Amino acid sequence: MGKELSKRLVENKWEKKYKEIIEKSLKDDDVQLFLRENKDRLSHQEILKGASKLYEFVDLKQKIAEGKEVFAPGYSPQLTISDHHIEVTYVPTKKLIEERRLREINNRINIVNLPKSIRKATLENYYRDDDGRMIALKKAIEFVANYTETPNIFHKGLYLSGSFGVGKTYLAAFDSKNYQKVLFVAHREEILKQAAVSFKNVRNSDDYGFFYGGEKTWDKSVIFASVATLGRPE
Repeated sequence: MGKELSKRLVENKWEKKYKEIIEKSLKDDDVQLFLRENKDRLSHQEILKGASKLYEFVDLKQKIAEGKEVFAPGYSPQLTISDHHIEVTYVPTKKLIEERRLREINNRINIVNLPKSIRKATLENYYRDDDGRMIALKKAIEFVANYTETPNIFHKGLYLSGSFGVGKTYLAAFDSKNYQKVLFVAHREEILKQAAVSFKNVRNSDDYGFFYGGEKTWDKSVIFASVATLGRPE
């Protein structure tokens, strides 16, 4: 097919520059694969008519690979056929799809009275400005490491105490990232709701539920339960 197209280019006496562009497009691996897969659907003349679309596809693909600015960031080009015409469509990249998914998750919970400084907390920006925080961080890391190494034996729990805002819940959320099932227990519903926000920010997931009052969810990865509800016999 490549030889035939080259012959047509010469016969049609197209401008040299244009011929070079088209020949470059026809040498592209994805273009060749597209033409092979659709050899029964496209005639030589239809391919020549769609030459500008082939170039558009190759040019944009190259710009994306080189990290250059494109008119549709987050989208990648794909060659398609519409009524015997070659067309270029644009589909979201995996990165854009993931960014949208995380944005949708973040919009499901309204963050109230949570300092901006800890809304995007990570272990990398965990405050290490005093000895108490460093001790807590060290103990948390040790606990996770020991439990991960020998999960089938008893490990003494890790108890953290401190005033509001020092990062206890976030530290617990970080510790939970490697586990599929987590139970968070507190005495008050307000604390459970605030903890859900912290865990959502750290785990980047909305796979959580509550177990208190009239709501009793068990089929989620993270369950936030009240002591009173868990203690009831029913």
